[in-house]
Amino acid sequence: MEPETCGSGGKLGTSTAGLDQAGYNIQTTKSEVTPTYLFLNQFKNPIMLILIFATVASALLGDFVDAVIITLIVQGSAILSFVQDYRAGTAAEKLKEQVKIRATVVRGG
Repeated sequence: MEPETCGSGGKLGTSTAGLDQAGYNIQTTKSEVTPTYLFLNQFKNPIMLILIFATVASALLGDFVDAVIITLIVQGSAILSFVQDYRAGTAAEKLKEQVKIRATVVRGG
């Protein structure tokens, strides 16, 4: 449905028709991501998966020192990535709270 407008604003009938068809113009937000999910999500990275596979392979081959070292590298990387993502998420939420969205609509001229 194309909105009908004129130089002095939109027509009242088209706004109520649009409201009936599309509903209220409300922003939806994504569901909150828990810190646990954010931390576990760090292990989906392909490099992390390769390192985890290398850890398992090293342990199966009896090279436990290498397995422990790789495990520490994986854990350290996951922790650093988690902290960075968590801080970025909280900073984005703070910015969203500061932004106010307003619009002035002229109807019926």
